[in-house]
Parts: sequence; C-alpha cells; structure tokens
Amino acid sequence: MRSSVILAVILNCVLLFSGNIIYNPGCESALVSDNIPLWTEELGTAWSQRTTNPVAYEGEAYFFAGTDALDKLTQTIDVREYATEIDAGIQEFLFTGRVRSYDQAPVDQTQIEVEYWDNAQTTKLDFFDSGLKNNTAGWDLVSDQRYAPAGTRYIKIRLTSVRNSGTNNDGYFDDLKLEAIPRPEIVPMELPLSFRLVSSTFNSIDVGDEAVPAFTDVDGDGRLDLMIGRSDGYIRYLTQHAVNSTVFDWIGYYTGYIIGTNASPAFTDLDGDGLNDILVGKSSGWVAYLEQSEVNSTECTFITSSFNSIDVENESAPAFTDFDGDGLIDMLICGGTDYVQHYEQSSHNSTSMILRSSSFNSIYIPSNCTPTFTDLEGDGLIDLLIGDFDGNIRHYEQSAINSTGFSAITHNFNSIDVGDRAAPAFADFDGDGLLDMLVGAYDGTIEHYEQKGTALYDFGSVKTGESSQLSYFLRANDLKADLSINCPEGYKASITSGSGFVKNLSVSPVNGRISRTIYVNFEPATLGVISGNIVHTSQEAILKNVAVSGIGLPLEIPLNITTEVVGTDLIISWDAVTGATSYKIYSSTDPYGTFTENAITVTNSWTTEYIEPKRFYYVVTVNGGK
Repeated sequence: MRSSVILAVILNCVLLFSGNIIYNPGCESALVSDNIPLWTEELGTAWSQRTTNPVAYEGEAYFFAGTDALDKLTQTIDVREYATEIDAGIQEFLFTGRVRSYDQAPVDQTQIEVEYWDNAQTTKLDFFDSGLKNNTAGWDLVSDQRYAPAGTRYIKIRLTSVRNSGTNNDGYFDDLKLEAIPRPEIVPMELPLSFRLVSSTFNSIDVGDEAVPAFTDVDGDGRLDLMIGRSDGYIRYLTQHAVNSTVFDWIGYYTGYIIGTNASPAFTDLDGDGLNDILVGKSSGWVAYLEQSEVNSTECTFITSSFNSIDVENESAPAFTDFDGDGLIDMLICGGTDYVQHYEQSSHNSTSMILRSSSFNSIYIPSNCTPTFTDLEGDGLIDLLIGDFDGNIRHYEQSAINSTGFSAITHNFNSIDVGDRAAPAFADFDGDGLLDMLVGAYDGTIEHYEQKGTALYDFGSVKTGESSQLSYFLRANDLKADLSINCPEGYKASITSGSGFVKNLSVSPVNGRISRTIYVNFEPATLGVISGNIVHTSQEAILKNVAVSGIGLPLEIPLNITTEVVGTDLIISWDAVTGATSYKIYSSTDPYGTFTENAITVTNSWTTEYIEPKRFYYVVTVNGGK
C-alpha cells in the first residue's frame, strides 16, 4: 500500500506525514533514462523536466510535455489503506495542482483529471475533470475535494497537454498534491497530562548499547517500521506485526552500511520525491546522508558521510520538522558543541541546509543528547523533547504556532530516567489517539510509555443539592463541525470551572482543533448510585466516552427547631440546611397519627396562626422538588 514519507515529527497523536500521497509531485526527481520517475507516459514519449521560461511555481522544476501534439502522463496511487473509511463514506481526498501555458497564439492547453477506480481497476467510480485551460500570465490553481465512492482502491492522476501552435507542447504542470483528509479524532485524557510506563523492556529489545529509536514506513504497507541506531553504526530494522499492534518483528539491519559509531537515525523527505531521506548522526559529529533506492523499497543508496559539511564535533543527533509553516524543513541537531543548532532548507525540495542558529533558543545541554518532536496536547504547538546523557528527557514547547521560539517546561519530563543517554521517539502504535513513547537507553534496551487516557471518574458520595467537580483534558483534531459533550443525568459539563455548566455542551473547534480542560460537576438529584457515560461526538468522528459514577446522599435534616408564639402568630424556625431549595412543613394533632402538609417555604422559618394549644410539627428539607 501507498504511504507518505514520514518526517521525524509526530503531531496530534499521529505521525506527521508529508501529507501528499503523489510521488514526485513537482517533477523534481532526476530523469531516469530520459523518463520522469514514478510517472507513466500514457500518450507521447517526450515528457520531461523544465526549469525556466517560466520559472517553477514551487521548487526548481516542473512537468513539460515535450514536442508531441497530444501528451498524457499518469500516476496511479494505491489508497487501499483507507478502505475502511472509504467504504463507510467518510474519506475525503483533496487534490490541488498548478497549471500554466507558454505565451503564444494560439495557446497550448492543459488539463488535469482525477479518477477513482475499484480494486480491479476496471471500473471508474467517479472523476474530476479540470477542463482545458490556457492561462499564460501565471500559474493557475486547479483543485477538487470529494468523498471517495465506496469501493475505491486506486486514484489515477492524468496530466494532459494539447499543442495548438509551435513545435513544443507548452502546457506545464507543477506542485501536484493529493491528500487524504484526516478523519476527525476525539481523545479524552487524564489530568495532569502524563505517560504511564507500559514496559521497561519493549518487545524484549536489546541492541547491545546506545539504542536510538526512530519511526518510518519504508515499504508503504501501513505498518510502522522501527529503526534503532546502535553504537557499532548499524541500524536495526523491525516492523510492526500488524497495523495497530504493539508487537514488532525483527527484520534485519537497515541500509547495510556501517554509518559510523553511535548511529542516530532520522527520516524525512528533503527533495519531495516521495523517497525516504535517511540522516544519521554519528560519534564523529558529522551526519551521514542516505536515500531510499526506490518507492517502497527497503534498500537505500549512500549519498555522503558529511551532509552539508555539518560538524558538531561529536555525537551528532538530528531531528526534523517545519517550525514556521513555510514548507522549508527545519533541522535541529545536538552534538559536542553542547548547544542545539538550527538549520533550515535553503529552498523547497533542496538538500542544502542553512545554519540559522548555533545556539537554538539558548538550549544548552552538556554531552550527548537526542532531540525529537511531537504535539503532546494537540494544541498545534510543537513540543521539543530532548533526551540527555543523564537518562532524563528535557521538554520545551513552542511559544506560538509557526514560531521558532521555545520555552523550557521541565528538565525531567514525566520523571523518566533510563540510566544514561535517553533517546525518545513518538508514534501511536494502536491507533487509540494516545501517543506511545519509546525511550532508548545506553544499555541497549528500550522503555515503552503511553499517554494516560481516562479511566472511571468516581465523584464519591455527594448530598443532593450539593456538587463535586472533577476535570479531564480533551484533545480533538481535524474536526469538521462542533463537538458535542452529552452528560448523563446528575452530571453537567463546562469549559470553565466556575460557571456555564450544562447537561449538553457544545464546543467549537479552532482550525479543526480542540485542546482544553473540560470540567464536570456531579449534582445528584436522586439517592443512590448515579453512573453513566459522558459521550463525545462530532461529524464523522468515532464517539468517545468518559465513564462517571457517584452516589447521591440525602440532605441533612433540619436541626434546632424552635417555636415561638408572638401575639396570635406561631413562628417555627430551624437551622438552614446546605443544598436545600425549600422546606415542607407538616402537622398533626397526634404524634403517631397522619401528618398533613401545611406549607412550603424557601426560608428557614414559617409563620402560621396560633389556634391550637397542642399540635405537632415536623420540617423536611427539599432540593429541586425532591
């Protein structure tokens, strides 16, 4: 199956993919035997790259049809990994691309088609057709977003260029993207946010010493591949036993190259060609650079032992993300300089990096350290986790979305201590929306932690008319509509601790995201055990429950009842009872007979006419009519 190349960043509980599931989407990859890699010439034989006149919309190159009168270029994309969502009618795909023509008359024309095919690729289930376009002034945007019809297993992209004059077929295409719109996800989590230790010896892995884990999916089968750097320079290769499994099977050694001692691997796609770029830190302080040999291949090609001539003196360890959302990949690298260094791509799809800071946010960590990225709270702010030589993990958080500023949160994240040289990496093994964290250690073992979800929230015993409050953290991503929080009887929710409590709460996402504390009040109106689920729902999201339970106790009885005759009035008074909304007064001439309700009052006294010298009264506390 097709899977995007994975950056070394994990956001919103899922691996942050490049997003685009088109290979070589801007024709940036070098031609192979005069052919455009990963694309098929359906009509015409001269498809090629072009870089000037006009300049590319993005990157350095774009698709050029060549010289034939009518040319068609296609790529068929395997989307079987989305089959469950597709067949449920909830998987959308977004296509965007740029087209342009050369300024001449009559103008050559471009056309883009996106076709949805069944598993046998014999039935076209749906399609998008841009129609013929002939803009010469700039790069036109072509876009389409739709739900894939049930049964879709492949999507075919077709580029068509029509020559209307001259000898060249001057229809151009660039920056093609096909993205599977993520399914909305709702994840309730325990407060305070933390990780629980699942295993101190994950999958019984012991690589000898200096275990540095990293995740990718080299063969595009939808299963995570776990790569573990070792002190001898080899990278150990394991793959997930099945999708959503926490079991990983030993495959062998990845790359087949001895990178250099103390290998610290990281994965990205620098040049946007759909092939994994493997950057490996090592004890020399340099960074080795390898690239996947071909799409979904487990083989790779050695490029250089000194990527961009970067030298951090010793023990280099790179990590990749995009801090400012400009599409240029940022690299942080730890090493013997003790300060974390920041590099950024010089241009889109470039393998050239520019030093932006030799002391990123003044982060100083003596001796060996290993950085990685995630988003712990799903708030869109990148969390930087750096394992240090003492076996602890340091946590920094981005100051604002798209900022390169980071603030220190703690130097002892989750109180984790693996002994020496902690090396963290994040993924979501079982697809439950809760991040799994692996922490490699100097002794070659790996510890497994997972974010804490919500268990049963027990409010204990609460008197009717009173309330008790608990809270949990709610993370939701990629929402298409408001999120509904529906409480069972006796419970109310709010986004603030002091007000706004309702049985059915609606929370609006910001940019499809919710990341906040939810407060719950238990307000029993009946006696006994009151339990149920707080249900979280939103359009196309899997509903999530938070179990709650509490016991409703009766109100206290009124105490210190007194009577006083004032003239012709009888005044009965008592101590006010917390939680009481009113009081009922009953009377009888016989203390063992039948008592009749006389009145209801909201105050803790009642006045009646004094007409009988002998009469018995009692007072009952009331809450909400009960």
